[in-house]
Amino acid sequence: MFCQKCGRQIPDGSVICNYCGTVQQPQTFQPIQPTQPVQFAAPPPAPKKKNNTILIAIIAALVTIVLVVVAIFVINPLIEKNNSNSSSQSEIEDDDNEDKDSDEKEEDSEDDQAKDEENALVQEEKAATAALEEKLNYLYSPDSDECINFLNGGALSADDEKYFAFYKSVLYYYDYEITGCEKDGDSYIFTVDIETLDFCSLVDELNDLTEEVINDDELVEEMQSYTDEQMEEFFISMLVYLIDEGCADKATVTTEIEIVCDEDGNWTLADSECVLEAISNNLSDAMDSYAGS
Repeated sequence: MFCQKCGRQIPDGSVICNYCGTVQQPQTFQPIQPTQPVQFAAPPPAPKKKNNTILIAIIAALVTIVLVVVAIFVINPLIEKNNSNSSSQSEIEDDDNEDKDSDEKEEDSEDDQAKDEENALVQEEKAATAALEEKLNYLYSPDSDECINFLNGGALSADDEKYFAFYKSVLYYYDYEITGCEKDGDSYIFTVDIETLDFCSLVDELNDLTEEVINDDELVEEMQSYTDEQMEEFFISMLVYLIDEGCADKATVTTEIEIVCDEDGNWTLADSECVLEAISNNLSDAMDSYAGS
């Protein structure tokens, strides 16, 4: 219990407060009367939403439906069409790229083939040129077997020693230069400048030498018994003498020489006579001029 004055806690049934000395009045028990339950007033009913709210909801629903419809029937087909167009465009581009790559490969292949053919022609022309040079170089060595064989191939017989002697003298002045080349089927035709002698420049010297011969009675008497062949040999001997003495002028003769490749890959002259004709130059004209004088 508590002191009725100071309020401190004191033993139950105490008559006097141990702290303040106040006499405690006895208390009678009064039962607690039940109280009536508190009645709470019912909350006021919620106010009804205005018609505008309902209208907004309806409009929102309609807008949503419209958007869904647009998405399904408009946007989605456009997306599919765009995807289809993109796919088609991509396929077209792929096809174009493939066609371009194919065309480029075909062009590269054609270019490679053209280059191969061009290189083959260049190598073939080099081989033909080398073969011609080899044969024309034989003539730089008049005493060689290759030169004699070359002269024989030009329609000189082995018995024509007088002509061999003549050509050997002429070939000491021989030179050549290849100035052109043209392919003709399986052969090549070369343009060649051949350096030889101007035999007409020897006519005056021949006449002077003939005067000396005529003044030699013994020689004239001997020559009266000469056959035509012997007279020809004598004439050639005089030419050789004058050539060896350096009495002739030089001349350049342009000729065409054809060289052909056989099945074995060997190059040969189609006709070596053209070379001898070029070397002989105007020999026939000189002989006619000499005979007429």
